[in-house]
Amino acid sequence: MKKGTDKGTGKETRQEQARTRERVYSFIVDFMTENLYAPTIGEICAGIHSGSVSSVYGHLLKLEGEGKTKMKPNSTRAITLAGYKLIKAEGQE
Repeated sequence: MKKGTDKGTGKETRQEQARTRERVYSFIVDFMTENLYAPTIGEICAGIHSGSVSSVYGHLLKLEGEGKTKMKPNSTRAITLAGYKLIKAEGQE
């Protein structure tokens, strides 16, 4: 049985899902702070070392439901963070 999975089914427990969702959120915050634009789902997968695009997308939907993020349909870099306003620091390109 994989650590953090439910009774040998291979499915993450609720606690593990919450931890993964927090890693997704933290990655997005860090990425957007550094780059001033949103990451793609592929970049999030690479950043949290997940091979599952659908899993990351599910976490993004959950974060949106929690009011932490918003996603614009049919757009590659479509994530915005609730409560954040990203601005360039003086001298930053």
